[in-house]
Amino acid sequence: MIDEAGARAKLLQGALPEEVIEVNKRIKFIVHRMENATAGHEFEKARFYSDEERKERENLRVLREKYHIDETAVGTVTRDDIEQVVANWTGVPVATIRKDSAASDQDDKAPS
Repeated sequence: MIDEAGARAKLLQGALPEEVIEVNKRIKFIVHRMENATAGHEFEKARFYSDEERKERENLRVLREKYHIDETAVGTVTRDDIEQVVANWTGVPVATIRKDSAASDQDDKAPS
């Protein structure tokens, strides 16, 4: 169910601009190189890659602003995503799931 909700969230977020995808790829590549340099005790190389990573992360920040991409929203599965998946799988309307969930939440808060 979580995988399905994650796929749903990814589809809803839409395709990221190619520039953003490329910067993300460069960051992953640089981080991999930095980790290898550190593991090989090549600390000057690691420092160089660290500086490069910092520059690329700044590029990413600028692109997120340019395209109005909320950093926290990317890849986030919400309660709504889970409820929609449950509704699709069970045929139970989302409103009913929310009503039942709200009642269950109230039961959890009731004093014993």
